[in-house]
Amino acid sequence: GRLNALAAVELALHPANAVIQVQAPSGQPVEGASVSLIDETTGFRRESMTGTTGTATFEDILAGSYRIEVTQESKIAAQDLLQVQPDQTLELRLVTAEHRLFFPNMEQTP
Repeated sequence: GRLNALAAVELALHPANAVIQVQAPSGQPVEGASVSLIDETTGFRRESMTGTTGTATFEDILAGSYRIEVTQESKIAAQDLLQVQPDQTLELRLVTAEHRLFFPNMEQTP
């Protein structure tokens, strides 16, 4: 990551947090999804799994720009960008995409 002496002091004095809630298109919380928080500057990745409420929490993160990726069944189900400020707890709700199977050689029935 980009943790150096100055960043360590900043983190200790001004920690930031991000709370990500993952929901299905129906509005139901998604349990067991992998949520990645990726630093846009360094590429450093932190990961967390959603619990029964569909929530993943990242504590003590540095201020900066992050990409969030939600993975379900080895597929990216949702993603977004996040700008984190010092002394901030950010709450973000992401809705997963519906995965539909497509078989091009089979007839579709209404």
